[in-house]
Amino acid sequence: MDHFSDVELKIGNTNLLHMLIKLLPQIDYLKTSECIKKALYHGVNVNEPDEKNITPFFYLLKNQQKLLNNELIHYILEN
Repeated sequence: MDHFSDVELKIGNTNLLHMLIKLLPQIDYLKTSECIKKALYHGVNVNEPDEKNITPFFYLLKNQQKLLNNELIHYILEN
């Protein structure tokens, strides 16, 4: 099955993007950013707040200096 929308992508108030974006500085940036793009393509909400009322996009901006580049930020803004 290749449809993210058919699968529950949340644990509590944390969606898949929260989890992936928090991993970005620690694991393979290119593979993780591709997973993030696929999740976005399949409708995972980049603006959905977690239990701390923080969105995945905010986490990405907060960790911007640790990223290889700003390509992922631009991708989210353009899509």
